[in-house]
Amino acid sequence: MCNKTLLLLFTALILISCSDPVTLEFELKEGLVFIEGIASTSEGASFVIINTSVNEFEFNTIQFEKGATVSFVNTDTGENITLTEQEEAYVPPPDFKAAVGEHWELAITFADGTQYKSSPETILEPVPISNVIATYDPQLRFNEGTDKFEPGHAISITYDDPPNEENYYYWTFRSFENIFVCEICLDGILRNGACTLTTVPRPPKPDYFTYNCETECWQIRFPDTITIFDDEFSDGKTTTDLKIADIPLYTKRRFWLKSSNFH
Repeated sequence: MCNKTLLLLFTALILISCSDPVTLEFELKEGLVFIEGIASTSEGASFVIINTSVNEFEFNTIQFEKGATVSFVNTDTGENITLTEQEEAYVPPPDFKAAVGEHWELAITFADGTQYKSSPETILEPVPISNVIATYDPQLRFNEGTDKFEPGHAISITYDDPPNEENYYYWTFRSFENIFVCEICLDGILRNGACTLTTVPRPPKPDYFTYNCETECWQIRFPDTITIFDDEFSDGKTTTDLKIADIPLYTKRRFWLKSSNFH
């Protein structure tokens, strides 16, 4: 599924005998909307993520778009599946799954009334992953915020591409981190599920109260990059140990890996 505005970035590599170094300058404008949506054939694997480009403290970044009305629409039957906001994503009911051959489109209305709608997409047969390898790297990627390298795991897969088909692949994951503190109240205490101001004496440092989770809780994270692949040069072949994701090591946690095939 695609959003209302498509941004295409092309990089041309030209081999010449002599070249001068050039400093590339990119300008990320505020207000650009990035929409990532998956209607999966597996229960619990469908989601929509909506981000908007912003500039915070002189850094260009993206911000999750809250308060949107999001739905999957089956263009064959007219069925409308409403997604709910959850952990910086919009997700359908847990038992939702699309069937191969169905046609679905994505409909979004922002809180300010702005509307986005994709063209209908056909649900294709997923291509199974035959092997998954997680390789630990103490310097997986550089974090500009902390000015340090952070550890994590690089994920590689092996799969057999169906012959004589023009296939495009998309891979994503969700990570689940077990958390123990579910609420932090600054200048207040937790009452009736919300932080409220109070005159109760507080310790001088730190100036906040933390509240442990009453039941087992999980921090669910989605990737901050999009990984896609074109089978133009691998049609009908076995692709081995293809790197598809970098998963930073926040804490020891579990993650799910899903593969989708789309046109």
